[in-house]
Amino acid sequence: MKKYLLLLVTVFVVASCSNNNDSTNKTGQAIKDTAKQNLSENNVKNIYDNFGIIKVKDPLATHIGYLADSADVFFISLIDVGKFHGKVCPGIATGFKMIKDVLDSLYGDKIPVRGNIKVACSRGSDLLDVAGYITGARNNIGRGEINRGDLVIDTTLNPHISKAFAMVFSRKDNGKMYKVIFHKDRLLTPEDREFIFSVDKEVFANHADSATQAKFKEIVQKEVKRTLTEGPCKGVYEITRCKDYKFN
Repeated sequence: MKKYLLLLVTVFVVASCSNNNDSTNKTGQAIKDTAKQNLSENNVKNIYDNFGIIKVKDPLATHIGYLADSADVFFISLIDVGKFHGKVCPGIATGFKMIKDVLDSLYGDKIPVRGNIKVACSRGSDLLDVAGYITGARNNIGRGEINRGDLVIDTTLNPHISKAFAMVFSRKDNGKMYKVIFHKDRLLTPEDREFIFSVDKEVFANHADSATQAKFKEIVQKEVKRTLTEGPCKGVYEITRCKDYKFN
């Protein structure tokens, strides 16, 4: 009887140790998986953060006592733009850098001021949306106190270049103005562009199969990462001083 009880105790102890080991192993693996995920997320965040920050002053925040990031200055990153716009694609990443370059040209060492910038585009585009977010420019709704009518679509700006569009950024205080020609077809290789534009409607309508969706994401994110680490493709946008454009 004693031998039998001893055997049962031994079996119970061995089983308990085994379960504890399994639990410990699972917990350890879960910790490792979480660490890997956090590392991956941090790496992505670092890449985005290293792409630059756009600083803008906002008088509206000052008037109502809203606390900005520093005094009356907001720090806008590509991550912020992605949250606002709903995505970061090669065009948005490149456009963020383009808008930063234009604002640097308009203001030099000074910080751009929301409410002091007008933006026109030859057609509706993602970048008109992003430019409005960064500069505070609006069409006829929102921020009406200081920005109404500062964001316009003007088809006369059409550069008559295939898959390209034009934008004009102007300071309201001194009239300084720059024009941009954005060549959307230079964002991707011809092969990637052909695939993307042949399936994009199906993908966004959730009609594409899983393999097509996976390839679509892979191409877009590959080019976003390349843009963030290497910079925008050469010649994708051209910024020139402009003096003869008039906002309506």
